[in-house]
Amino acid sequence: MSLILAGVRFSVKEKLCRSLRRCRNAGVRVRYLMIINLLNGRSAYETAEVLTGDAGAHNMLVTFAYVLALAADGRDRLSVLDWGGGFGHYQVLARSVLPRLTPDWHVQETPAVAARGRELNPEVTFHDDEAALDERYDLVVASSSIQYAEDWRALLERLARSAERYLYLARVPIAVEAPSFVVLQRPYVHGYDTEYLGWVLNRGELLAAAPPLAREFLLDARFSAAGAPEEPVDHRSFLFTR
Repeated sequence: MSLILAGVRFSVKEKLCRSLRRCRNAGVRVRYLMIINLLNGRSAYETAEVLTGDAGAHNMLVTFAYVLALAADGRDRLSVLDWGGGFGHYQVLARSVLPRLTPDWHVQETPAVAARGRELNPEVTFHDDEAALDERYDLVVASSSIQYAEDWRALLERLARSAERYLYLARVPIAVEAPSFVVLQRPYVHGYDTEYLGWVLNRGELLAAAPPLAREFLLDARFSAAGAPEEPVDHRSFLFTR
């Protein structure tokens, strides 16, 4: 989400609204609605649009709820690092899923996103450098983000070191047969006027570099890339334990 939001002019709510009208991806629409509510001075929880027909988005949100409940394990407080977490929309979802939980939520983002996030979501601690990775957290989350790191293995190692118990990688593009490869993404259909490179990670390579696997989640979400060595590409989520 961080790379996508970097292309959005924060002061122009009209652009967000136009993108929302064009977007057909339910998971992305949820995030747009949360951001627009925050920009309008309302609670992000007012995102009440009923979204259907996107099994991938549904599975992504239900899987996150499961991971959050497992990590909380009945406790009142939970420390979380959300690497590349945008404006902290996962914190909003966490408060909705477990309203009695007090999350100590940290987001590491680009300076521009972090600055705006501090204004929109003051319950979250935003970091615009890598100092957040020097601390330890009950749960470390990287949702649709590790694939945008040039050296994803080095980042995975740092994320794992920061996880006290659980590391959750969500919405990772996965190749089963082909070695890891890079694709150029053009997400115009979702309202994003930009292009960017991202990894499709070989499942075996990812698991070899990660801590022990606790759960693997099939999201029923995939894409195809012209000329890719393997397609279609599945998105999967992984929960690792320390």
